[in-house]
Parts: sequence; C-alpha cells; structure tokens
Amino acid sequence: MSFRELNGGVTARVRQTGCMVLLVVLCGCAESEPMTPPPAGYPAIRFKQPVSVRDHAINIYTFTTGSTFVADHQFPNGVDGPIYCGTALRNDIIYPNPTCVALANGDTTLILNAGCALPSALGCRISREIPPDSIERLQMP
Repeated sequence: MSFRELNGGVTARVRQTGCMVLLVVLCGCAESEPMTPPPAGYPAIRFKQPVSVRDHAINIYTFTTGSTFVADHQFPNGVDGPIYCGTALRNDIIYPNPTCVALANGDTTLILNAGCALPSALGCRISREIPPDSIERLQMP
C-alpha cells in the first residue's frame, strides 16, 4: 500500500470521526416531555436588555431584549432544575431548534444548553456570567 493510499484512508477516518462528534454535539440534548401547566402558569424569564455570551467554541449566543424563555418542558431526572427554552440568535442566525438555558447565582449566571446530556467539555451546561438585572422572572398562563 502506498503512502497516498494509507494517508487517504486515515484522512477519511478522521473526517468520519469528526462528523460523528459534530452530530453528537448537535443532537446531544436530553429528550424532554411537555409539562402539565402549573396552576400559577409556567415559570418564564424575559431578557430586559441584550445579552451575548460565548460557548466553548466559536458560537456567540445573543438573547435580544424582550425575548422570553419558558420552562414548559421537563427533562429527565430534573436536569439543572428549571430549564427555560426559547429562541436565541447563534452567530446572528435564528436556528429552528430552541435554545435551553438555566440560571444560577442569583440570576447572574446563565447556563447554556442546560438540558444537554453530554459533558460540559462537549458544549453542554456552559456557565457564563451575565449583567445583574438583565432578566426578569414571570409566570406564563
């Protein structure tokens, strides 16, 4: 076997492995089930100012003023407590799948991809500080 044939096989395997890792990262979020509406309504958060945060890689998530995220689904084993899902920009593009976040530290830490079942190193449950008072909590009937 020549070097070119050997190298081509290795390159193809690296590409195949890279594609598999990308698929796992993109599809690694835990399955969710719709919740029965609580009597007071679903917990929700609304952004009072634009907030942008970076994940581990090249993605920048932008939450626009007025965007509302609702905790209307439950994740297996109560992953990360209430998880709020809604629409955010990722690299200035709106994706069809929802962005799910959680909050911590008195609402000054945003946890990206909060419902994800994979480790943080693979892009799940990434904690980022956000400005104080940039969100408000509310109930959605």
